[in-house]
Amino acid sequence: MYRLDSAYAEDASLLLDLRILVRTVPAVLRADGAA
Repeated sequence: MYRLDSAYAEDASLLLDLRILVRTVPAVLRADGAA
């Protein structure tokens, strides 16, 4: 998990944040990976 955090911090940008949001919203609505 730490590697992902540091990779995000190195590449942080508004575009990256938007890409994460665009991928997160549909996943939450579909409940992908829900136990």
